[in-house]
Amino acid sequence: MTTSKEPVVIVGAGQSGLAAAHAALSAGLRPVVLEAGTAPVGSWPDYYDSLTLFSPARYSSLPGMTFDGGDPDRYPIRDEVVAYLRRYAGSIDAKIRTGTRVATVLPRPGGGYLVYTDSGDEIAAAGIVAASGSFGNPYLPVLPGKDAYAGEVRHVAHYRRPEPYAGKRVLVVGAGNSALQVAYELAPHAKVTLATRAPIQFLPQRIRGRDLHHWLRVTGADLLPRAVLTRLVRHAAVLDTGIYRDAITAGLLRVGWYVRV
Repeated sequence: MTTSKEPVVIVGAGQSGLAAAHAALSAGLRPVVLEAGTAPVGSWPDYYDSLTLFSPARYSSLPGMTFDGGDPDRYPIRDEVVAYLRRYAGSIDAKIRTGTRVATVLPRPGGGYLVYTDSGDEIAAAGIVAASGSFGNPYLPVLPGKDAYAGEVRHVAHYRRPEPYAGKRVLVVGAGNSALQVAYELAPHAKVTLATRAPIQFLPQRIRGRDLHHWLRVTGADLLPRAVLTRLVRHAAVLDTGIYRDAITAGLLRVGWYVRV
C-alpha cells in the first residue's frame, strides 16, 4: 500500500506541471516535479521568437501568482512567459528536479507507482501527473511522396523566425492560432499559402474595446461545461483583431485548398 509520505510525481515543469504542483500542495500532498529541460519553464524557450499569447496578462496567470510586469491588458510575448514561469517555480514549495527525464512509469502491486529516470533513479510515487506536453515529440504526418520531396518539411516546433524563408514558397498546414501567427509573419518575406481542413473560423479578439476573455469571464461563459462549449464552437477557431482576415482578403495570405492529414 502507498503511504502519505510518498510524493506525487509530476512529469514536466511547464505551466501545466507547475499549476499541478500548486494544486497538490493545496491538497496537502507532496509534489516532486521532474523536468527534462535545464529550467522549470517547460518548452517555452524553444517556441518561435515572436510567439505572443492570445490571452491578456490578467487572464494568463497561474494559481496563486499574478502575471505582473506591466499593463495587465497586454498580450505577453514568449520571453515574458519564460520569466514568469521561473518566478512561479521559485515561489512554490515543491521539489523541482531539472535535467531529469522520465523513462518509464510502472504500477506497483498493491498501489502506487515506480518512476524510473533515464539516469537510472527509481522513485516510489503515490500518484502520477503527466504534464509533459507534445512539443518534445511533434507529429509530422506521413504523406505520399514526402520522401521524394526536395524541399524542407518542418514542424512549427522547429520554426524560429521568418528570414530563412525569404523569397521561398511556403505552405503552412493548419488553421489554428499558431498557424495564422506564423503565416502572417512569413508573408512579407515569402509567398505563403494556408492549407486547412475546413474554412478558417475567426473569433473577434476584441469586442467593444475589451478582450474576448473579459467577456467570457463577466458572462460566466468560461465556466460552462466542455460539452456545452463544443456545441457552441464546433471547430478550432482563430482569435483575430482583424489583421489575419484582412491579410487573406488582400491576398497577402492565400488559402489555396483544403487537405486532410
